[in-house]
Amino acid sequence: MDVSDEEWQDAARRQRPVCKKLLEITDLQADIDVLMRDKQP
Repeated sequence: MDVSDEEWQDAARRQRPVCKKLLEITDLQADIDVLMRDKQP
């Protein structure tokens, strides 16, 4: 299956914001885990 350079570039442009948001979610989850651990007896 042939994919044009333009299609690759478009996919890369769309992927960046998704990856950034996933990393933010991962960071937030780590913060939540720490807070939850601190509240447990």
